[in-house]
Amino acid sequence: MTSIVVRDASAIIPFAGSGPLRAAEMSSTEIVDHSSLLIADGRVAGIGAPEAADIEFDATGCTIIPGFVDPHTHLPFVGWRGDEDAARLAGRHYRDLHREDGGIHRSARLLGDAQDEEVLAFSASLAAGMLATGTTTFETKSGYGLSIASEMRQLRLAARLKVLVPQTVVSTCLAAHAVPKGKSEGEWIGEVAQELLPVAAAEGLASACDIYVESIAFALDHAARLSETARSVGLRMRMHADQLEDSQA
Repeated sequence: MTSIVVRDASAIIPFAGSGPLRAAEMSSTEIVDHSSLLIADGRVAGIGAPEAADIEFDATGCTIIPGFVDPHTHLPFVGWRGDEDAARLAGRHYRDLHREDGGIHRSARLLGDAQDEEVLAFSASLAAGMLATGTTTFETKSGYGLSIASEMRQLRLAARLKVLVPQTVVSTCLAAHAVPKGKSEGEWIGEVAQELLPVAAAEGLASACDIYVESIAFALDHAARLSETARSVGLRMRMHADQLEDSQA
């Protein structure tokens, strides 16, 4: 068992407890001044006076906090849409970009045109940058496939990425991200519920299902349909909504 001590930090913020702190709870966060952190077998073993350890770090002048958790990334993906960000800053609405086959549809094309190894190299580089700035856990979301086969490909790439990076990674199936060309919202939700979620769950490729509820994507009744299927195959249900307007979600 390898032990690590991080010595003489100016402050340690342990965030002890069984769940996240919310709202007013954040103001009661414990701060331990001028202390050291002991890690044993990959877990925090104690805070207090420094002890002898196999590996030691000097944290003089530093504050130690838990790693950041990024609960919404679309890794693995490839390519950027920076020009769309610039267009939105200049006054264009995302709804218009989406309807012109930009946004999600554009990212789906970029992913579809790239080889697997290119996608993994691009995504692993981003994960390394995230780690360098403190993100130790992140969620991957599919949603840039827009077909059953392509969504499965993105989920399988996420499983490969999880092995490549040192962070804790959880995977979510967000096939209900946009409506594929040539299909209605209901048709696509039916395919996702019947063909994709059971396989993704059975293969352990996702621990949750997500849906994008907006006027340009899906409605609450679609979310209810997916939620029923998700529960039946052992997936948690998530939703992101009200990005563009108040949907009462």
